[in-house]
Amino acid sequence: MTTPLISICVPVYNVASYIERCVRSLMEQDYPNLEYVFVDDCSTDNSMEILQSVLADYSERSKRTVIVTNERNHGLAYTRRISIEHAQGAYILCIDSDDYAEPFMVQALYDKAAENAADIVSAGYYMETATPTIEAPYQCKDGEDYIEAVLTDRLQHLCNKLVRRTLFTEGRPCFAPEGLDYMEDRTTMLLLASKAKRITAVNKPTYHYVYRQDSVSQGKNEKHFNSLIRYWQIADELLAELGLTEQYRQLAGAQKIQDKAFLLMHCDNSTRKKFADLYATEEQLYRPQLSRGLALMHWLTKHRLWALTYCYQCYIRLLARR
Repeated sequence: MTTPLISICVPVYNVASYIERCVRSLMEQDYPNLEYVFVDDCSTDNSMEILQSVLADYSERSKRTVIVTNERNHGLAYTRRISIEHAQGAYILCIDSDDYAEPFMVQALYDKAAENAADIVSAGYYMETATPTIEAPYQCKDGEDYIEAVLTDRLQHLCNKLVRRTLFTEGRPCFAPEGLDYMEDRTTMLLLASKAKRITAVNKPTYHYVYRQDSVSQGKNEKHFNSLIRYWQIADELLAELGLTEQYRQLAGAQKIQDKAFLLMHCDNSTRKKFADLYATEEQLYRPQLSRGLALMHWLTKHRLWALTYCYQCYIRLLARR
């Protein structure tokens, strides 16, 4: 029985400590018909040398490998788009180069896709932190349920999902804009969910999401707030296009201040001062829906009590270390 080509797309940037494990886990997949697209976003370490060295151990699969080099450093959103544009498979699997996969991941996702004629198949994953956990996949009812899950940040990762390539290539683009490297996954998943007709999940964990203190998703600064603003612009425009603005007005408004509160909790006072009034209308309406801790950070920021915001942030960090 002929199996369709599946493309595994991997952006690469300064992951010398992780890339060997990642690439070996992809080369050793059980699924037979694979191509690999690696895009170097102008790494300044020896990530690409390690990649080439590992590929030499897999001569057959190396023949189905494409390596692209950006002309300059563009960031994750652009690099992921380039990798998908070079892919030829019927399905796309995006992998982060500091993560790794179980050897049965692609086969399990494809079997589920074929069984259900699915556009997107999600899988459980291992969250590799100091205290590792297993995260179950989100079980959605339909595409609109998936949109709600993305909006409420219950579903954001792209790397544990097999996606039909035509969702990316036909109709409205499903790529996060260049420079949106925070909330890039969430943006992409929202756009994909709006086009998917059938979505399903594999219950068992197949992917290892490696939490890195130095990754782009950790330290919070002005760039993160600008990405947050851009994400919600895209989301609001999409909801308007789909005629869902009124249906999701309260949910989206509450999530905007939830997202803002998270960034306020993890940035410095100079950044807080710049974005203190962001989503002020939503804050008036929906702040009671926040947890007590996030609501307190909102209130301290709103009243410009900068010394207290700093003290509160230090207190939260101390609690997290216990």
